[in-house]
Amino acid sequence: MQKKRVHGKNIAILGGILLLTLLGLYLANRIEGKPSLSVGKGGKQLMLEEELMPESMSGSMVFCVDGLLLEVQGRNLKAKPVKGGSPWNIMMPSVISRVVGYGSHIGVFDEGGNLCCYNLQGKQVWRTALSNEVIDTYGDENGYILVEYKGLKGSLAEVFNPNGSKVGGIALENAHILGFAANSSAFSIIVLDLSSETLKTKILTHDSKGDVLWANNYNDEILSSIQYHKNGSLTVVSETKLYKYKSDGKLMQEMVLSGKPIHTAMSEQLIVTVTQKQGNTVISCFDETLKQKCQFNTESMPQGIHAGKNSFLVYTKDSLQHISDKGSLISSYKANMDISRAYMTANDQIYISSNKKLQLLQYR
Repeated sequence: MQKKRVHGKNIAILGGILLLTLLGLYLANRIEGKPSLSVGKGGKQLMLEEELMPESMSGSMVFCVDGLLLEVQGRNLKAKPVKGGSPWNIMMPSVISRVVGYGSHIGVFDEGGNLCCYNLQGKQVWRTALSNEVIDTYGDENGYILVEYKGLKGSLAEVFNPNGSKVGGIALENAHILGFAANSSAFSIIVLDLSSETLKTKILTHDSKGDVLWANNYNDEILSSIQYHKNGSLTVVSETKLYKYKSDGKLMQEMVLSGKPIHTAMSEQLIVTVTQKQGNTVISCFDETLKQKCQFNTESMPQGIHAGKNSFLVYTKDSLQHISDKGSLISSYKANMDISRAYMTANDQIYISSNKKLQLLQYR
């Protein structure tokens, strides 16, 4: 009788091990599994809803910001919404040199050193005169904009808040800016230090008045992306890791990536990376606490990615996939033009742009 009880106990143990193994395989498949980047495998189909083209296919600069197609000719900027709203146009004092979209704002620069910022309906929000030669600009989704100027030895930078007030003036000797992020109480800059033969990057974080809050140096490591989240924490992406900082600069967490990041996209809610290691291309999605939401291999290298609230876009030259943060395929699209950029707006509308065209996609 004792032997029978032991035999039954062994069966129960083996059954429990089998159940745990199957559960582990299921969870691993949930993380490591699908989708593939081949269009049409599951999910809904996206279709072309609206398309906009500029009035002139040559001799003009075209920018796509949110649901607007912006066409620049000389001093004039014409804006046409893809769907709803009225067209509008503005005239700058001098020839327009660049247009930057950041959050719900559009920054327009001209060759005379003027910067005018407009909302998406064409109303001027603020305007200022710039005193130096602009070499680059960085916009943030919260409505902040950083203007980088050419200095005698390195760069100068000014940061403007959504109202146009200057909240920071920074001199960077033997250094250049690689990234920028801001929220209502602080802004951070990634800086490449060129003062020595050793590769150095650093983070400089300032408060809303422009005073330095904290800084951190990284030796022999390049930082590529930076993003604030709603709780005030800051995520930084390097060549090997994800770093998570509190608002006071204290390191909360760091995570080693599965390979070298080729593409990175971040929103206030998600961090999405495309990494490559030993010939494998891996797409990973994390939430703002660096908890991994999904990870899967892809058959080909994406051309780009875009992070939204609880989903993200992955696109190649001729196809797009909309994927949930848990890794399930929501929808896909086979493009009739080469995709140069794909993005989602605040209301989750999906746009693609290429060859001076802007297209709005909708579910079939």
